[in-house]
Formats: sequence, structure tokens, C-alpha cells
Amino acid sequence: MKKEVLLIGLVNLNRDGGDVNHFKLLVKYLGDVFKVTVCAIGDNRAVHLSFKFPNYRLYRVAYWNWIILYKCLRHCLNHRVSAIYFRESGLIISPYILSLILRKPLFVEVNGVLLDDTPIPKLLTKTLFRLLYLVPKRIFASCGYRQLISRDFKANINKLVTVHLGYHFDSEREYMDRICDVQEGMTIAFIGNLHPYQGLFGFILGFNRFLINSGREDIVLKIFGDGVDKPRLISLVNELNINKHVQFVGFIDQVKLNAILKSVQLCVSPFAFDRGDEFTISALKTYDYFNAQCAILTSKMDENAPFIKEHGLGDYFEMGTEEEIESKLYWLLSADGQNMIRECYSKKYGWLADRLSWKNRFDIITGELLKEI
Repeated sequence: MKKEVLLIGLVNLNRDGGDVNHFKLLVKYLGDVFKVTVCAIGDNRAVHLSFKFPNYRLYRVAYWNWIILYKCLRHCLNHRVSAIYFRESGLIISPYILSLILRKPLFVEVNGVLLDDTPIPKLLTKTLFRLLYLVPKRIFASCGYRQLISRDFKANINKLVTVHLGYHFDSEREYMDRICDVQEGMTIAFIGNLHPYQGLFGFILGFNRFLINSGREDIVLKIFGDGVDKPRLISLVNELNINKHVQFVGFIDQVKLNAILKSVQLCVSPFAFDRGDEFTISALKTYDYFNAQCAILTSKMDENAPFIKEHGLGDYFEMGTEEEIESKLYWLLSADGQNMIRECYSKKYGWLADRLSWKNRFDIITGELLKEI
């Protein structure tokens, strides 16, 4: 008989999207080994213990803490639950309390440290989470967040397990030929929400400097996304008079996007330097870039930045100046740079797809649960 795992996630399973799809995959993979009881938002058959999403933020935090504790406690008192798995989110602390009350092992998945935007002083939240992180048997996090949790919240390093984001990579195939003759037209792509933390404003300034000094007329930056920073970015493009070199495409279907990325010469993730700690940002778009086998230019905020540079898949900037961005673009868009990156992908794509697959991520998580329950 399968052991039962209570899986708690603050996601709406009536919808689709990156975080929701991640949670659905987690349910599927764990369900192959355990009996999974899901506590989440939604009213479909996949949710066994459901709750709502109130609009008012402070009420929402209080309601979620109460309803999760109440429903899960009642369920656990009537069923033989072996473990609790919680995809952590901000100040929702009831799963920790539930684990202490029931003396059931708790496993926590951290996908972001969401305490900086709370109305509670950081000293109090840090103290609170230092105490809470004493409770779990294991804490699953990306390499960057693992370091941050250990440093800022003093979590026991032996509890922290590194897991990468997962991705459904294309089957291994020969690396497709790309245009890398500097005389031919080239495309740079960015995908994501248009928000100041993405760092596009500074990147466009560096891109403009590159256009002026290189004299290149055949390069286009295509921005796939939308958001609050779009008006400011459009204004900057108009001010620099580089409209023919920058296209705001908007969001498009993932299948179509994947096909477009395979004809792109460079993909960028120029995260702003005020978005937390260096080498801590886990970005799913990086995996889109890997899958398309594109050269990548990111910033030192990206947790994959050292990996990208070490394995010859691109580069990252450490200062974010216009001059530094210009210099990186000269290399990555050159024939030598494109050829070097093409060769690296041709040798490493299969290894990369296996290392960063969903299966690998969930095999690690499942293995740790099996050790403890």
C-alpha cells in the first residue's frame, strides 16, 4: 500500500501557467510513488482539500493560515498521512504548525523568498523563519536560494537539498545551423514580464551603444512580453531613435515561441542588480533558451550565470554598464562567438537536457521523501 503524502500548494488548479503547471507535474510524479492528497485553490477533481483566494491581502494571509490548518488537521486526524509537503509562500506558516502538532515529517519547497514585500519588519520575519526552518526534514531549493536560506535564515545545511527548475526539453538532435555570418541579419530575443527588475532599460542603453559603435543595421531586439515597464521602454526606444532595431512583440503561444527562438542568435536575461542577491534568481526562460540552443547573455543575478559561462553557452555581465554590455554583444554576436557556442551545444545538449529535466528534479525530491518516511 502506498504511503500518503499531504501536498499543500498556494496555486489555483483551475488555471494554467508556469507555477500551476509545475505543481500539477509535482502531483503527477509524487502520485507514481505515494498516495497524494492535494490541498490547494480550485474546485476540480485534482483538489481534495480546497480553499479560496480572497482579494484583500492581509485577510488572505490570515484566512489561508486558518483554513489550511483546519482542513489539513481534520484530514490528518482521520487518515494515515505519512508526511506533509509544502510549496512555501510568504507568511503562510500553518503547515509548520501542523507538522509540530501531528509530529509528521515536513518537506518544504522554496521557489522564492517572498518576505521583503511584507508589512512586518525584516528583523521579525528573519527571526520567525529561522525558527520555522528548524521544523522541516528537508528544504528543497535552487542553488542560489539554498545559499541565501543558509546564510540569512541559518538553516541547517544538511537539510537543504539543491533542485533545479525542470523543463521538457526537445529530444536530443543535431544542433541546427544558425546564421553566424556577421554580414547577415541577426535577432536578439528577450522573453518575460516587462518590469523594472528585468533590467531591460539598462540593456537597451548598452544595445544602443553597440549599434552606434558597430554601425550594424541588420540586428533586431525582439521583446516577447508585456507589463508595467513597457511605456517607459517604448519611450526610451523612441528617444534613442532605434525603433527599427527594437520590436515589442507581446506574449505569444509557447509552441510558437519555442519555434521562433530556434532561429534566434542571442537570448538575454539582463536582470537588474537591485533584485536581491547575486546568483539567486531562478528563471524558467533560461530553460527556454537552453532548449532552443541559443547563445545567452544574462546578469550576475541569474543563478545559472556561472553555469552558462563555464560551459561555453554564453556570458554574463557583472557591472551592467553600457560599455560592458556592448563588449559582451560584440563577442556573442561575432562569427567566432556563435561558432563556439554552437559547438558547445552540439557536445552538451543531451547532458544538459537530462540534468535539467523535470524527471531529474522530481527523482531527487521523491528519493528524499522515501529516505525519511
